[in-house]
Amino acid sequence: MREVRLRDIMVAVESVEPAIGSGVGKEASTMLFVTLLSTRPGNTFQEGVAKRLQWDYPEGANVLAEYWLETEAPRVIAVVETESMEPFGQIRMDWGDMFEIEVFPVVTAEQGMEMARQAMAGQG
Repeated sequence: MREVRLRDIMVAVESVEPAIGSGVGKEASTMLFVTLLSTRPGNTFQEGVAKRLQWDYPEGANVLAEYWLETEAPRVIAVVETESMEPFGQIRMDWGDMFEIEVFPVVTAEQGMEMARQAMAGQG
């Protein structure tokens, strides 16, 4: 599914790629998300690190990158590929006490430019 509405600045993308950990030839629809975690008042970096050392991302979350920033908001940025929103529910349950969590669907710059080219070609 590809939907592009440049006037509304609304983009929805679904890609079909081999699923991580799946058998050869097996495909799954995946979406790319950026997750922003901002520190809730009263929590320290040390507490977060101690918890993170004992924690793994939930099943179904293919983490492409995780960055720790020298700011409180956001403190952590994670780029996650997944087939559903399910893993984010678990992340919220595990980390909601320490962080305000925001999840945004995203596309790569390359995908965005291709969608823009297609949309512009359809206007002409």
